[in-house]
Amino acid sequence: MESSDNDVTIIWNNGVPKPETLQGMSAYQKINHFPRSFEITRKDLMHRNISKMQARHGMNHFNFIPKTYILPSETSTFLEDSEKLAKSKKNQWYIVKPHNQSQGRGIWLTDSVDEILKKQKDCIVVSHYINNPLLINNLKFDMRIYVGITCFHPLRIYMYEEGLARFATY
Repeated sequence: MESSDNDVTIIWNNGVPKPETLQGMSAYQKINHFPRSFEITRKDLMHRNISKMQARHGMNHFNFIPKTYILPSETSTFLEDSEKLAKSKKNQWYIVKPHNQSQGRGIWLTDSVDEILKKQKDCIVVSHYINNPLLINNLKFDMRIYVGITCFHPLRIYMYEEGLARFATY
């Protein structure tokens, strides 16, 4: 039920909560979003944050994502790396994603650097496509485990016992 009363336990907010909403909350109140949560939901910002962690803590702890570039800001690095691959005669496929879309919208695959540069209009995230991905019945899939974070100091995380698997249909 929607309420304009400030004496509620749980606040459900669509999108990013306004600073005055967060500042006006009592210690017992919980909200479904936390400040700057978009840092882990937008593909470009997630890549930047993982890159910072790799620089700070080393690649061994953060080697779970393929080589990734944010274009246009990392175009020169992308071109240098793709030229090295071309000289070594390695055929590299790329997965190209809009930086701020969801549910697979706007994602495409290519092995052509020229095609990527020609089609790029806004910020895009380009990653090396994983060769021989794990498939089930020749379909790509992902598995998700959901967690709820109720506190940062001290960190309190609840992991839901059931997860979700999503399968591609073509």
